[in-house]
Amino acid sequence: VNKELLNQLVDVVYRLICDAELKLASVLRRSVIQKWKNLHEPRVSPVSYLLTKPDPNAKQKKLPDLKSRHIAEQMSLLDFKFFQNIETPEMLAWAEEQNEEKNPTLTSFTEHFNNVSGWCRTKLIENSDTKDRERVAQKLIKVMKHLREMNNFNSYLAILSAFDAAAISRLEWSDEVLKGLNEPHALIDNKASFKAYRTALKEAKMPCIPYLGMFLQDLTFIHLGNPGYVDDAKKHVNFNKRWRQFTVLEKIRKCQQTEYTFHRDEVIIRMFNGFRPYLGEEQLYQRSLKIKPRDF
Repeated sequence: VNKELLNQLVDVVYRLICDAELKLASVLRRSVIQKWKNLHEPRVSPVSYLLTKPDPNAKQKKLPDLKSRHIAEQMSLLDFKFFQNIETPEMLAWAEEQNEEKNPTLTSFTEHFNNVSGWCRTKLIENSDTKDRERVAQKLIKVMKHLREMNNFNSYLAILSAFDAAAISRLEWSDEVLKGLNEPHALIDNKASFKAYRTALKEAKMPCIPYLGMFLQDLTFIHLGNPGYVDDAKKHVNFNKRWRQFTVLEKIRKCQQTEYTFHRDEVIIRMFNGFRPYLGEEQLYQRSLKIKPRDF
């Protein structure tokens, strides 16, 4: 978005007001103001929020030593920085072509999700002692419960995906851990087009960080299933398609407007360490086999 285009949009807002189209003018005006701010204010990379000042005198905390709610709060603060940074045009572009270079903010958000999931997988399997692994698993399940209360579906699903990884799910876990995963699995069940999750998201109060995978799927289906124009000459835009796209994007935009008000905790941020390093798939599985060899 450049200055010339923004000036043209301002003219459109003025004409809408003159034509008494106040609702449309208001929506477009908010968008123009936000784009103008993005154009003139330097953007801070959300990756910088993962960093913390080194403290050689600070004792490194471990995951089970920290309060579950405090961990969930810090995860939500970091998630929102990445989520808020996502540009609407990137989501439309992603539905047409999944190009990471053309969609940097969306790619950054996805990478953060993968890093959180990879970090949790590593935490779940890095201990050779069964009791230590159980402590970590129970801690992460408690964190998930708090994330659900905070309507942070992003890290909620990132942790769940860690439990569902082949290297983790093949291990033996206590009944308490398995029972604790029942509710998350029911919520994120993809049956009936994520009906349970859609209902939870509709009822969620702000602030809220949705799981974007479902929205990207919706946008892709809308793009592939509806032509951009209603005539072969491509003179008449398919407004039904655009309205359906707008409906999806507006849900995301509303979630981006309300931030979490938790205070940043450098001790926990330091413990996260940018959610790196973490074990790769092959390393995870080899460690899993050491804990529980294959049955031949």
